[in-house]
Amino acid sequence: PMLLFGLGPRSDVDRIKDIALEGVPEQITVFSSTKTQLSGLVNAKAMMNRDINVTLTIKVPGDKPIQVSQSLHLDQQDQTLPFHLAFDTPEAGAYEIEVQIPTEKDELSQDNNRAICFLNVRKGGARVLYLEGEPRLEQKFLRRSLEASKEFSVQFQWVQRQEWPKDLTPILKSGEYDAYILGDLDSAALTPATLKMLAERVRQGAGLVTLGGFQTYGPGGYADTPIADLLPIEM
Repeated sequence: PMLLFGLGPRSDVDRIKDIALEGVPEQITVFSSTKTQLSGLVNAKAMMNRDINVTLTIKVPGDKPIQVSQSLHLDQQDQTLPFHLAFDTPEAGAYEIEVQIPTEKDELSQDNNRAICFLNVRKGGARVLYLEGEPRLEQKFLRRSLEASKEFSVQFQWVQRQEWPKDLTPILKSGEYDAYILGDLDSAALTPATLKMLAERVRQGAGLVTLGGFQTYGPGGYADTPIADLLPIEM
């Protein structure tokens, strides 16, 4: 057997400070009206015990720039951390995304603290509001399937019983969502005004998907709601 022991001070290499962006894609193609996420890595050397911000900026002609950031904590001598920056896509067109992290005076290189990504936004896409009363196993796979597609951006809400009846009228009235999914959700979980607004949005062209369950359709009291005529079954 061989036992190795390191003697003496650390090498100069271990004291060289550097922080770099890695893994930022060169180009992203998405649809408008969806939420997009840009991911990458921060590789830090000799930058222990500090917090840094990773900032994403998109310049939008004639409008305020889109800017989001994420804070990361560095606690090791040599460390690689992932980052995920989610943002609302602008209108269809071509844009430049700039990702930056702060620079240090004594860094080995400051050129790797900035990365550029080109964003191509196409017309189309849909925002989906998914309302669930009983988070069954299938909802996980349904959400995963929808979110894997660039055409969809899914907002999931678990309407728990202590929140009944929940008023979502302002959200529906804003027209923010293009389609709605109702899971195993009793009609009593939503206010009458919410159900009325949901019916209006569907008649205006929004999509509606009903998954069924123990507290839906007839058992869920939907026969006496404004959306009864819009459901795919006769109760």
